Amino acid sequence: MLILNICVNEKNGYDFFLLQMLFTTSVFCNKHLDGYYLFVYFTGNQTSKRQICYALSSDGIDFVPLNGGHPVIASDSIAVMKGVRDPHILRGTNGWFYMVATDMDWTKGKWSNRGIVMMRSQNLLDWEHHTVDFHQRFAGTEAAKVNAVWAPQTIWDPAAQKYMIYFSLHSEKDGLYPQDAIYYTYANADFSDVEIIPKRLFEYPYPTIDADIVLDEAGIYHLFFNTWGGPMVYYVGNICLQICMIKINGGWLKVGCSLMI
Repeated sequence: MLILNICVNEKNGYDFFLLQMLFTTSVFCNKHLDGYYLFVYFTGNQTSKRQICYALSSDGIDFVPLNGGHPVIASDSIAVMKGVRDPHILRGTNGWFYMVATDMDWTKGKWSNRGIVMMRSQNLLDWEHHTVDFHQRFAGTEAAKVNAVWAPQTIWDPAAQKYMIYFSLHSEKDGLYPQDAIYYTYANADFSDVEIIPKRLFEYPYPTIDADIVLDEAGIYHLFFNTWGGPMVYYVGNICLQICMIKINGGWLKVGCSLMI
């Protein structure tokens, strides 16, 4: 089964969907549902819409909401802020499913988010859940000054033999993160906490959010991210392709990244 993730953002008064694909060879735990596509998504910024929902498709095009379109996980039961955004799901290498989400109540303001929700399940129905509040977890460090920990995602790091969680961080101007940038940390063995202070994943001169790392069949990792303020932007259909500059080994490398709007 191919597990898909969808998040809903609002821009210029319109809702739009950012669809992220995780290329896996996983098989659904129920043999009768093998070969289907699973959407994990939220639907808006209102309290009733900051919930985790599922939808299923047999062709990856037409999706049918499960549970009558109602949430399958109640946000007020898993999140400190009683709401979640940007859910991301990954089938692990050990038979578990892992999900992370932004712990946030948008009605409290754009910069009201202090952490993430970490979850795992063996059947996609019963989820163990934990929250990581960066102000508490990293008290006394610069990471405790963040006011945004957005769009977390998880990927297996074979070198570290751990699950890496990456996200964008932002803090006040006198903090370490004056503009959105992508950072990473590692989950502990039972996916209930993170182990290290976040480290910068890559350098980029403009704000970056919504990163997505995909491993292709040739063993090459591809990084996609959302950015704005860059010097060169090209549009193809409804997909905005930006020429991005990534700092590698002290030099700037021009690469392509995609942004759906």
